[in-house]
Amino acid sequence: MSSAPPEVVFSNDVRNMDEWARRTGIPLTSADALGINYARARRWLLSLKKQLVQQYGWRDVVPLDSRMLFSIECTPPHRSSGGIPRTPNMRLQIPLNASSFFSPDRRVQWEMVFHSAVFPYMRHTVTPISDLLHLLQCLLTGILVLVKEERVPNEGVYRTIRGLPPIEWVSSHEQILTEIFGPSHYRALFRAASDKRIAFRLEHERSARARADQDLVLSLRRSSARVDHQLSFYHECSRSLPELKLPTWTPTLTIGMPHLSQAFRDLSSVGRDVSRPVKTHKFIHELATPRQPLLDDPSINKNGTFNPFHGFNFTGSLRPVYPLSPPRTVPDHIGKPDYAENGRIVGFVRHVKMAIRAGQPPRILTPEEQEKMRKVCKLAREVLDIAASYVRPGITTDDIDAVVHQACIERNAYPSPLNYRHFPKSVCTSVNEAICHGIPDQRKLIEGDILNIDVTLYYDGFHGDLNETYAVGRIDDDSKKLIRIARQCLDEAIMLCKPGALFRDLGKTIEPIARANGCSVVRTYTGHGINDLFHCSPNVPHYAKNKAIGTMKPGMIFTIEPMINLGSNWDEVHWPDNWTATTVDGKKSAQFEETLLITETGVEVLTAGKPREL
Repeated sequence: MSSAPPEVVFSNDVRNMDEWARRTGIPLTSADALGINYARARRWLLSLKKQLVQQYGWRDVVPLDSRMLFSIECTPPHRSSGGIPRTPNMRLQIPLNASSFFSPDRRVQWEMVFHSAVFPYMRHTVTPISDLLHLLQCLLTGILVLVKEERVPNEGVYRTIRGLPPIEWVSSHEQILTEIFGPSHYRALFRAASDKRIAFRLEHERSARARADQDLVLSLRRSSARVDHQLSFYHECSRSLPELKLPTWTPTLTIGMPHLSQAFRDLSSVGRDVSRPVKTHKFIHELATPRQPLLDDPSINKNGTFNPFHGFNFTGSLRPVYPLSPPRTVPDHIGKPDYAENGRIVGFVRHVKMAIRAGQPPRILTPEEQEKMRKVCKLAREVLDIAASYVRPGITTDDIDAVVHQACIERNAYPSPLNYRHFPKSVCTSVNEAICHGIPDQRKLIEGDILNIDVTLYYDGFHGDLNETYAVGRIDDDSKKLIRIARQCLDEAIMLCKPGALFRDLGKTIEPIARANGCSVVRTYTGHGINDLFHCSPNVPHYAKNKAIGTMKPGMIFTIEPMINLGSNWDEVHWPDNWTATTVDGKKSAQFEETLLITETGVEVLTAGKPREL
């Protein structure tokens, strides 16, 4: 069996849009509506162009056609031993109007871009390119598709076509996609992308032998249970079962044939070889997951680890070290938050932002709920202290993740970060210039690093959240000062908390401390309410002159978690993993976080070693 790498295929045939509209249930977009949606997406397209120029070294070029929103190009990443590029420059031109996609000239341009030799590599390593492809798949459903071909001896060619972006991408970009398409269109898009039988289509070109054999019908004496097992297996497509033998028509049954009766009607056309082992490579997984580097890729280390974002303009010396270990499992008997299954926070993010803008007060917890919060916060503190005891040179952040995960399970608690908006790990580990949301990987901690461990537990229906920054072995004086100032900023802010205090006043205390010591306060991320929701109102900024709404009242529970950078630059740059935020100048960042309960007389630090009144 031979296979070709997935290709992006562009077609300006409107009939393809009609077909995919029927498949997906997404209303067929009229010309006027397509123009409006494309205009709404223009800001995102320009933002992606800016990322490519600033972070990936692309450059503006004069377009051959004046009807372009932008035209940029980059040199190919692969070069010969003499430093000569192995392929021509890759050029990307986005038209000003959606109607340009349906002209013959535009089809040629898209084929030149997406069928270039370097595109399969860049699609998996350059996040803006991937985002651009997925956005256009949403705008032009059926016009822009991914095609994977597998040639099976004596059977012909199986062609798998994916017309929609991965569900993880659709979910993580809910807000901006809703702004572009509207709520009803987004809901239809989400439903279609989450069903592989809709998002994928299978075509089969039979070989001469297969056509000659189509009068032979396979025996249907297999039990229905075995057939059901074969159907469900391909849906789940586990890569850990390489020896399992499946019939050659399993993909056909799964994609495009939702009913068993239809599958039986088509059995006559699949040939006789029903015991051929299915390779561990599953082509749907190749379409959906990041590509592993080639064996001769210079970014691969001798131990098999590699940097997945080769070509990204990192701001400091920190690099991701892949492959990531698989997400860890949680026993069925442990209670799980709503997002544990599919990573989606249904309606919560939008609801919280609307509540904050409308000035609605944060939730007041009952005495019984407060007691549950005390319990989960106490457990979270225990887990963080256990993780901290393992911090030393030579250990990897993935090792820390394993320790945290096991400690949560031993306490019958769920590690809240796991699958939260598809976060792949059970804890956030941010090293050196990483501000927050670092993904645990295979990088070994070294002497002089600083490491923030952010632990959140879900137990008995409630979340408890805290983090601290630790020295790895001996650290320099600047790092010592940074950690000390970050802790001081948090402690001074906690001292202000009491009934009647304004949330916006916390930043007035935090930022002057940081500035007086040559540091800056990150503005992008804030403290937050926490209870049975991981994140909710109130919004708690850590910088001065903010416009946070609300006063503190007994029964409110929230976090304060200032992120302090060395130097005067508080802004951040995100890695292509869409999680890790780093300082723009590569300088180190430190953070401390506690979960707090406002009492009748002051504040209780729920995540302290022992709850205390201040």
